[in-house]
Amino acid sequence: MKTAAIFFCAIVLCVHAISDDEVRRQWQEFQETYHKSYRSPVETRKRFTIFKQHLEEIEAHNKLYDEGKVTWKEGVNKFADWTEDELKEYINRGLLNGDVTVRSMPTEDQEIQRKWNEFQKTYGKSYRSPVEAKKRFEIFKKNVIRIEEHNKLYEQGLVSDKEAINQFADWTEEEFEAYEKRGIIPEETAPSSEDVEIERKWSEFQKTYKKSYRSTVEAKKRFEIFKKNVIRIEEHNDLYEQGLVSDKQGINKFADLTEEEFQDYVKKGLILKDSTVRDSDDEDMMRRFKDFQKKYNKSYKSAAEEKKRFEIFKENVRKIDEHNAQYYEGKTTFLQEVNQFSDWTHQEMIDWLIGH
Repeated sequence: MKTAAIFFCAIVLCVHAISDDEVRRQWQEFQETYHKSYRSPVETRKRFTIFKQHLEEIEAHNKLYDEGKVTWKEGVNKFADWTEDELKEYINRGLLNGDVTVRSMPTEDQEIQRKWNEFQKTYGKSYRSPVEAKKRFEIFKKNVIRIEEHNKLYEQGLVSDKEAINQFADWTEEEFEAYEKRGIIPEETAPSSEDVEIERKWSEFQKTYKKSYRSTVEAKKRFEIFKKNVIRIEEHNDLYEQGLVSDKQGINKFADLTEEEFQDYVKKGLILKDSTVRDSDDEDMMRRFKDFQKKYNKSYKSAAEEKKRFEIFKENVRKIDEHNAQYYEGKTTFLQEVNQFSDWTHQEMIDWLIGH
């Protein structure tokens, strides 16, 4: 498979330009298919321009394919609104294999994604977290490839049975054999090793913070809240280990409260909101600000101006971190990062873009 870099090379040949109507139709389809949304009209225009360029290159390449001059065909995928530099950054962070193309998701992968969506809908599948969903998709993908390889043998008359996707297609072979041989309940409802660990943490939490509840119903409710909070904390800390967020979280006495209950607790003055933020968070933000100043040769005319810019920078970085956490949960389609404008307000950026 060709590298991403190859797919960004300009293809110089005479081809009929794609009509504006066709470009906009495919742009609309692209946004709907990959759930694309952008933070401003300026960003939307930028992404549309990149997409249009890639679409023209795809058409040029596929003309060569039709003429028998290249051996593969290209298509639009979720990276079609990214620049080459953005994709390289993505690859360098280890988030994508370097041999994956920018504009062309292999037909097989598109088909597997379609089958995955259909599988979840058919069997009412849902998973407790994006991490679990990703794990189950990878198992499903391997099973589908194995089924297809088996069925090719069937078509050649080399095996006597044909296989198909069923409700167990997101299980490993070991999970299915355990279910089949010992008659255990399906994995979705059976206590997993993760659930056992959460039960242990729940017992420790109750003991540490001397928790007791007025009824078994209340205790069950609090456990479910605790479980969701623990999963969220663990996923956040995975991002911390990857260097994608600057703070690490832990279980505290509020771990059996919902976000709404905690905010109500803060508003009533029963705890200080700042007490939830570690001092090291501000220290880390200042370190990042110093790195930013050094990288982009930033200097300010006064201490007051520098303080103002630091507060803007801090707010922007927190938004970036929150956005990227959403990305790794599969809730947004692109990553953000600190750049030379990170000490500017949104309005200053808009004014600058209009002026240029």
